[in-house]
Amino acid sequence: MNTLDYANQLADKAGTEMNQGKPLQAIKTYQEAKELFIKFNDLKKAAGMQQMIGVCHNINNDLDAATQAFKLAINDYQKAGDPMGSARVARDIGLMFINRDKLKEAEQSLKQSQQELTALPSGEMRDAELGVTLAKLGYLYTLLKQLDKAEKYLTDGLALIRKTGHAFYELTALMHLSALYFKTENYDRMLTKAQAALGIIYEFDMYDKQTRRLAEIYALVAEGYIRNGGKDFAQHFAQKSLDMLKQLEPQAQKLVRKYIESEDLQAFSGLS
Repeated sequence: MNTLDYANQLADKAGTEMNQGKPLQAIKTYQEAKELFIKFNDLKKAAGMQQMIGVCHNINNDLDAATQAFKLAINDYQKAGDPMGSARVARDIGLMFINRDKLKEAEQSLKQSQQELTALPSGEMRDAELGVTLAKLGYLYTLLKQLDKAEKYLTDGLALIRKTGHAFYELTALMHLSALYFKTENYDRMLTKAQAALGIIYEFDMYDKQTRRLAEIYALVAEGYIRNGGKDFAQHFAQKSLDMLKQLEPQAQKLVRKYIESEDLQAFSGLS
C-alpha cells in the first residue's frame, strides 16, 4: 500500500501511538510515513514526520536522539520552504529543555518560536501556532514563578487559539492555566479550567487517543477536588490518573510523573 493515502494513515496511526504513551512504536511508524511522503515529493509532510520523531524521542526521555531529530527536522522544513514548521520545532525544543529543567534555554527557544510566528502573515494556522507558543511561554513563566507574566501569556494564547477553533491547542492552554491557578492557590479556577480541558477530551472524542494528556488532566481535577474538600471525587480522579499512567511505556511514564508531584495526590492514588 505505497500510496499517499496510506502515508496519511500511517501519520495518524503514529500520532495515536505517541499520545497513548508508546513513543518507540510511534517513531517507527513516523519514519515509515516520512519515507512515503518523500517518495511522493510531499516535503512539508515529510518534515512534519521528522519533527514528530523528535517529539517521540523527547517523550521517551532521550535528549540526544531528540536533539538530533529536531536538527534534521529544521533542515527538512528549510528544504520544503516552510518557515512555520521551523517555528514549531523551536517550540518543541523549548519544551524539551523544560522537561530537563533548563529553563533559560527553554525561554530562548520559545521566544524564537514566538518571533518567527509573529513575523508570518496572520491566518488560522499561524494564529493557532502562535497561540500555543504563547501558552507554552505562560507555562514556562509559571515554573519560573513569574505568575503575573504567566497568566498574561496564557490568557492571550488561549484567546488566540479559541479564535481558530483548534481544540487540542485549547485543551493544552487550559491545562497550563489550571496548573497556574494551582500555584496561585486559586483552586476554584484551577478546577474549572481542568474540568474544561476534560470536557474537550470528551466533546472531540479524544479519550482513546490522549492517554498521556488524560493522566495529567485527571491529576489536575483530583488536585482541584482535594483543595475544595471533595474527598470522594478526588479519590475517583486520582485513581483514574493512575490507571491512565499505567498504560504508558516506562520512559513516557517518567515524564508524566514529573508533573504529578503533589504529596496529597500521591497519597490518594498511590503514585509515589
